[in-house]
Amino acid sequence: MGYRAKILPIPRWSKQLLLWLLELNQFNFLVKVFIFILSYFLKPLQLHFGKLDNAKGFSDPEAQDALEKVLKDNKITYEFFRYDAGHGFSNETNPEHYHKESADLAHKRVVEFFKKQLH
Repeated sequence: MGYRAKILPIPRWSKQLLLWLLELNQFNFLVKVFIFILSYFLKPLQLHFGKLDNAKGFSDPEAQDALEKVLKDNKITYEFFRYDAGHGFSNETNPEHYHKESADLAHKRVVEFFKKQLH
């Protein structure tokens, strides 16, 4: 699949803050912070999730629904895709989670999204 997006470095204090909020189980607050940051800097958004994801409170179906609700409620421009796969379905190095059909479709959608948005 070739190209992998580069993740921007996150300041150490923000990593610690996010970990602390996760420990406090403040998912809704984290979603709001995440959406604010992304909506301010990275509009529009494209998100990909596995329908069988079991990372409770993080990216499981209930958390996906909560995230999509926040996006809708805040009128964020987004594309939200769910695949018949679990967490990490596009990780080729983990055969336990890798789901080729979903990963290929997600990759195709990302490339199309970039072509459309980064003209």
